[in-house]
Amino acid sequence: MEKINFTELLYSVVIGMSFLKINLSMPFTSILMFSFAILVIFDDWIEYHYYIRIFLHEKKLNGNRKKLILMIIDFLFLAVWYLIIIIPYSNFQYYLLLFSILFFLGVVWTLISEGIKKNIRHLFTETDIPIMIYFIIVFLIYSMFDLFSLRIPIIIVSIIFFVIIRIPIWSDISSQEFDI
Repeated sequence: MEKINFTELLYSVVIGMSFLKINLSMPFTSILMFSFAILVIFDDWIEYHYYIRIFLHEKKLNGNRKKLILMIIDFLFLAVWYLIIIIPYSNFQYYLLLFSILFFLGVVWTLISEGIKKNIRHLFTETDIPIMIYFIIVFLIYSMFDLFSLRIPIIIVSIIFFVIIRIPIWSDISSQEFDI
C-alpha cells in the first residue's frame, strides 16, 4: 500500500474546499476562471505526484533541507492557488497576478528539485517559465488598459496557451512506467 504524504493530503483538502465555491448562479466568466484554476491544480497535482515518484524511485531527493524547502514551496503554491479560487472574480487583475506567482513557484520548485544546471538548457520546454511570462505580460497589459470586456477571450487564450505548453509534459508523463 502506498503511503500518502502530508502534501498530497493538503492537495486533497484544498481542491475539495474549492468545490464548495461552485454556485449554479455563477456568471460564465466566473465558471471559465474556476475551470481554468481547476485544470491548473489537477495538472500540478499530477506533475507533483510524477516527480515525487521519480525522486523516490531514483533516490534523487536527498537532504532534509531540500525536502523542507520543496514542502514550503508546495504549501505556498497551494495557498496561492486557493487565493485564486476565493478572490472575487471581479478582481481579474489579481487573478492574473496570482497565476504569475503560482507559475513562478512552479519554476522555483523545478529548479530546486532537479538542479539549476539541468534546467538552464530546458527552461522553456520543461518548466513553467513560458506560462509565467505569459501571465506577467497579460497582467501588465490588463492593469495598464481598461480591458474588462476582454476577460473571456483572455481566459480562453490562457487555457489554450497552457494546454499547448503542457502537451509535451503530459505526453512524457503518460509514457512513463514505474514499479513503486
